[in-house]
Amino acid sequence: MNKQLNPSDFPETIRSATASENALLPALRIGAFASSEQAIRELSRAKGDISLNRTRWKIRTGDLDTAIHAFKEEKSPDLLIVESGDDPAALLRKLETLSVHCEAGTRVILLGARSTYSADFYRSVVKIGVSDLLVSPLRSRQVIETIKEIYADWSDVRLGKITAFIGSRGAGSSMIAQNVAATMSRAMSTDVLLVDLDPQFGTVGLNFNAKSTYSLTDILRRGSKLDDILIERISTVMHDRLRLLTVDARMDNRSELPINAIRAILNLPNALRQHVVLDLPPIWSRRMRTIIQRVDTVVITAEPTLRGFRDAGHLVHAVRAARPDKEAPTLVINKLRGGREKHIKTSEFQDFLRLNTVVDVPYNHKLVRKSQAVGRSVFECDEGAQISRSLLKIAKAVNGELNIGDDRSIWDKMASRLWKWW
Repeated sequence: MNKQLNPSDFPETIRSATASENALLPALRIGAFASSEQAIRELSRAKGDISLNRTRWKIRTGDLDTAIHAFKEEKSPDLLIVESGDDPAALLRKLETLSVHCEAGTRVILLGARSTYSADFYRSVVKIGVSDLLVSPLRSRQVIETIKEIYADWSDVRLGKITAFIGSRGAGSSMIAQNVAATMSRAMSTDVLLVDLDPQFGTVGLNFNAKSTYSLTDILRRGSKLDDILIERISTVMHDRLRLLTVDARMDNRSELPINAIRAILNLPNALRQHVVLDLPPIWSRRMRTIIQRVDTVVITAEPTLRGFRDAGHLVHAVRAARPDKEAPTLVINKLRGGREKHIKTSEFQDFLRLNTVVDVPYNHKLVRKSQAVGRSVFECDEGAQISRSLLKIAKAVNGELNIGDDRSIWDKMASRLWKWW
């Protein structure tokens, strides 16, 4: 699909990506409440700084009281900047109230109206959880530098999630991974990056009919250092919410990607608010074990056959041994056929493997082949099909708090509209 490229084939924007933009802050949600025109003006200027290109701002007119009222109804941002003209005693009381309504990970910059505050007051606001206190007159550069200082080391910041999909050869793990990723992006309005980690037999680019200018293997062949900025540049945009990181699948490729590339991919949720879906090859190695240990969720795909039962048992045991303190994997029973055809019951998988989440995916070969032929997901081709409902169920199980869309089935949406008409 992709030709062999020489270093000179890469445009300057790709070659210099890491050198020019390494200071970019992660994709934080920043909320600001300011009551003075001067503060609003300076915050708006700060918002446009190149180092904050990834951040998403929401600047509103208001003060601490406005912020407290707002976060009774809505989720607080990653960083809250709030201006207040209250005296120190009232400020402390309101900050205590604000802390009750904010998420545990929300950091706060307080904009004070006074030119000076006492040392005791500084200590008190820090104890409450305020990251920094800025005083009038506010300057945009001051805001930018303060944000950079707060997030100077964002290794503990986790904005997104990673889910790894793995299965034995022929179980259909790649089909499940690719369609769940597309379903999350469509039904849940989640930003998704689907990563193909099978350099020899990867099918992500093939099944989505993706016209990739640069694949992951192209970049690695020329020895480029992979980071979040370069990954953004080379990923293929399918639509507003779905990006693909493809490989140029060839037999002469190594069976696994280099560890430095894997490390860069695993670090993506620290910089970007997205769900990274890993389509893993059907092998188990030290490198696969490292990936499994680092991800948030693991999905194992198996067929409802005797071999599938055995392989599922081996994989569940290996995953549990690799991550003993983390949640159990989700098991997908794929290619479930109806009628009189005999297969191992889902309840037997669940009882024997002691799993909380087991999802059946019915066999619908025609719809799967049709979706691959047109380069679209099963969910896009027929949202109302039973297989689409199963894919949506898997997506809900792994996406969690990143779900910001309307993930109801098409039937529930139609019923809701009909109810309004009546």
